[in-house]
Amino acid sequence: MGTGVSDLVYEGTGELSNLPAAQQQIILASEYLQFVLNKPVTIGALAEALNISTNHVQDVLLSSTVIEALRSRGIDIGSSNAKEKQMAFLLSMFNPLDTRSHRQIMIDLGVSLSEFYGWNHSNEFKTMMNRVANDFYSSAGMFVDRALITKAMSGNVQAMRLYYDQKNSVTESPKLIIQRLIEVVQKNVSDPEAQRRIGEELINSVRVVKGAIDHA
Repeated sequence: MGTGVSDLVYEGTGELSNLPAAQQQIILASEYLQFVLNKPVTIGALAEALNISTNHVQDVLLSSTVIEALRSRGIDIGSSNAKEKQMAFLLSMFNPLDTRSHRQIMIDLGVSLSEFYGWNHSNEFKTMMNRVANDFYSSAGMFVDRALITKAMSGNVQAMRLYYDQKNSVTESPKLIIQRLIEVVQKNVSDPEAQRRIGEELINSVRVVKGAIDHA
């Protein structure tokens, strides 16, 4: 391992070894700042230590995996200015693993009610909030699916019903798409024989897709 924060490279084969290099460096740099240098871990401090932009740090911190790894180590991302405080608040607020109330997060980060109300009138803050929310929501699907499957396999009847409802809705989607394509073909292709051939191929495609889903 190097002598400086920016030289940190993970050399083990544990939990971090499967993460992208950028995520490893953020986690290791956070540990170095907090536990070796006894400095607060902020977006600005990480950017300076790793010689990267604050936007790059923010992008990496949008990963729920990174936030979970930091929280498990007792590391909270602090702030040294208004934008960092806003990002730290949003990362905690949308993180499903952070069980604190919104009010407690505000207290822990030193965000006053008047400051929070001011943020809500800022278009820049709303854009940042939508970005963080979309990222967390898009990565939450696999956790929800895993929880549903686990419940269904344990014998939960409601979970079983929901699982099959979702599966049926997926198998119906290709049919609806092909149906719409056939309508488009009939509207734009005048040759009846060409319409018939295209229609048959599309229907066969539905069967192939359905079969693949049923056996997945």
